[in-house]
Amino acid sequence: PGLDATALRGSTDARNWHWLAPGFPTIDQPAPANAAALPSLLRELDAQLPAGTALTVHVPDPLPGLDGARLQLSREVQWQPHALAVTAPPHTSQAPRLRTRSDAPAAALQWLGALQRAWSTQLLAAPLADDALPARGEIGVWTANDALPGTWQRWLQQGGTVLTPAKPPAGAPVLLRDADNAPLLWQQRIGQGRLLHLPGEWNVARNSALRDDGLPRDLLQALQPPSTPQLGDAQDQTPRQAALPAATPPLREPTAWLLLVIVLLFALERWMASSARRRAAP
Repeated sequence: PGLDATALRGSTDARNWHWLAPGFPTIDQPAPANAAALPSLLRELDAQLPAGTALTVHVPDPLPGLDGARLQLSREVQWQPHALAVTAPPHTSQAPRLRTRSDAPAAALQWLGALQRAWSTQLLAAPLADDALPARGEIGVWTANDALPGTWQRWLQQGGTVLTPAKPPAGAPVLLRDADNAPLLWQQRIGQGRLLHLPGEWNVARNSALRDDGLPRDLLQALQPPSTPQLGDAQDQTPRQAALPAATPPLREPTAWLLLVIVLLFALERWMASSARRRAAP
């Protein structure tokens, strides 16, 4: 959908032309809305076509609807990209906003403020009052090493994110490592939220890890991993031909002669057993 199917077909009416859309309607029907992902449609079509059937696919360039994996099909595909203006969706992801408590140490506030400016050029938000909670989408910063209060724990379980300098529990997964491959940031899943552990003193003068120029970028990528690209060069997405796993041979039904042999062997065994009993009888 989106290409001029009639112009592409031209006079080659001998072929079967179909829209790459759910149900694979013929191009004599109106162009369907492009609601399904192209890779999944191609995999479905490849599975339905008989072996040896030639397949030519016409796609717009750049190509929308990518799922991040290079497509592999059971057959060789004639891949035909066609230049077409495609508007990419705007990038709406925003850098996270940090919210601390009013009792945070001055050295920690200085580093957190620098981190916030590196992410979004914005100043660190005003500290929260003692009984206040971060807003939805903000990262709550708990600068103490003690346990979270009950209100913060409930907010965390309901989907919030909290950053703390407390040591992670044993077995917590590592989310980020430093340049020497040493663990730097741990993540715990708490209900629907996540508790992030960046252990150590949050003081740039005493903690060399905080002075790493790449730390703000690495932290941001760990907290907000880049999304899978949905738009790409169509020529780079040419499907690869991959061998399908060998099919398991169907179970064979016993033939008539095999059934006859089984019956004869059973009859012979019964006859020999009865003969032995007769000879043993006084």
